[in-house]
Amino acid sequence: MDGDILTTAECAERLKITERTVRQMVSDGRVPCFRVGGEERGHLRFNWPAVLNALESAAPEDEGSKGDD
Repeated sequence: MDGDILTTAECAERLKITERTVRQMVSDGRVPCFRVGGEERGHLRFNWPAVLNALESAAPEDEGSKGDD
């Protein structure tokens, strides 16, 4: 199901965060979305692979080296 189109609730559930946090991430430009039912007041929809790609691109480069002292 790599091409999943998700609602705000579904995206929040997969990311294990609140819908409010998802909407804030959209406002901050951290996750891509599009609207259906109207450009300004339409419902948000998320392309799951695009969301994952955006979050992976924003992750710190040295995340895997934590605790290797």
